[in-house]
Amino acid sequence: QFSTSLGAFGLGGLLGAALLMAINPQSDQRRISTAAALAYDGVVLLAASTPWQWSLPLLLVLAGIAMTASNASANALVQSQAPAAIRGQSLRLSMLSARGGTALGGLLTGAVVSLVGVREALLINGAIAIAAQLWIGRSWMQAGEAAAPAV
Repeated sequence: QFSTSLGAFGLGGLLGAALLMAINPQSDQRRISTAAALAYDGVVLLAASTPWQWSLPLLLVLAGIAMTASNASANALVQSQAPAAIRGQSLRLSMLSARGGTALGGLLTGAVVSLVGVREALLINGAIAIAAQLWIGRSWMQAGEAAAPAV
């Protein structure tokens, strides 16, 4: 079951990459990244609350799609917005924070799982992630509006 779920997540990641190719490259990457991150957070909540084990591989396909879309869009935004002179450094910082954040999140989630259980830890993670992403998304949209030229 674990292998099936892990494979489903990987399949979702591949599908997410393929779906991104169909999106106009001029699209607002902030909106795509925010929407996909919120979708991923919602799937985490669904996975935590589903009583049917058979549904987990399906949910993990959706999680893989959403995570790939969110991460790729955020990376595209960083690369397109960073000045050429510091593009490499900004990408390295982005990758470092993603990898470090994943490790830190795994450590914190493991501690919460030990205290309250897997289902509850996923519900807490999903709720915190949605709140954080709404705040980040709102900040991004305000920054984008401030940078947009007046018509």
